[in-house]
Amino acid sequence: MPATAQPITAYQAVVGEDQIIKLPDDVPVGALVMVTVVSSPGVQTVAEDKVIREEPAAYSTAERKILGRYIVADPRICHGKLTFRGTRIFVEDILEQVAEELPWERIVESWGGSISEEAIAEAVDLSRRAFLDHYQDYVIESVPA
Repeated sequence: MPATAQPITAYQAVVGEDQIIKLPDDVPVGALVMVTVVSSPGVQTVAEDKVIREEPAAYSTAERKILGRYIVADPRICHGKLTFRGTRIFVEDILEQVAEELPWERIVESWGGSISEEAIAEAVDLSRRAFLDHYQDYVIESVPA
């Protein structure tokens, strides 16, 4: 038996400061939606998913952690992984590019200017400080001096 196609209705959505797509309240829970996000000229991300709603109280115990001017950890964005403020760009991805010795200008270009060299510098500095504070956790072997 062929599947019954769901009716298609166009809705205007808003992307909030928290990077969560907000649909109007009349979009039914469980409705299949397709979202196209234009992040920069010529760059589109298309996602298809079912509408879910979470009560604002679900976030009441979750706290957004601001680690600097550019870096945040927000449980509502990318499962709380470190990202650059206002983006879904993982700090770990940028640090990997820095470790690969890519020029910072090229890193900024590769992300469409969504992050800055200052943001990269903050990520490197926070990583350096974290490593210096916790280097003992990474000791492979101790040998007599």
